Amino acid sequence: MKFNITVRRAKIIPKVKDYAISKMKKFDKLLPNNCICDIEFRGESKSRSGRNKVINVNLDIPGTKIIHLAKAGHSFEEAVDLAQLRLEKIIKKWRRKKMGLRKRDKIFAATKKMILWFPERITIPRFSKKSKENISNKTVQLSKPMTESEAVEQVKLIQDKDNILIFRNIESNQISVILKKKNKSFKIFRIQE
Repeated sequence: MKFNITVRRAKIIPKVKDYAISKMKKFDKLLPNNCICDIEFRGESKSRSGRNKVINVNLDIPGTKIIHLAKAGHSFEEAVDLAQLRLEKIIKKWRRKKMGLRKRDKIFAATKKMILWFPERITIPRFSKKSKENISNKTVQLSKPMTESEAVEQVKLIQDKDNILIFRNIESNQISVILKKKNKSFKIFRIQE
């Protein structure tokens, strides 16, 4: 990542510039190598809240977009910290969007492991809360073969509202369904073929 630093209407010691660069270098692992980060330090003369130290960050990610961010603080260090926290959220959101990840896939993106799905599909009827006559179907995919203890760990990580996992048990080689209840206990259904 390349850095361009400008200072307007303020005097800054080199220590503050180094501090800002070290904070922004934390994003090197999350961004492509040819990114350009423009950091502008600006002193405001009129500020009612006393936050007259402003930092503007323009992050140019080639081929996608430019991220613009402005944060103010009582000191430039405070403004840099605020900008770094907000920029971290923006970059993580951009990466999820770029990789096409949904909320439930976050855990797999962190470990860089993807679940191997089998082509078998199972349709589960879902009852609506208003009336048991209305039934909606949900098609889910059978997950990879695993033991029951591994399945319990997977269900703990699921953020879906149904909290259900269908898998093939390695030990018995039969399809099983594990359900996470509201009281955080688990129920395992073993399906005989």
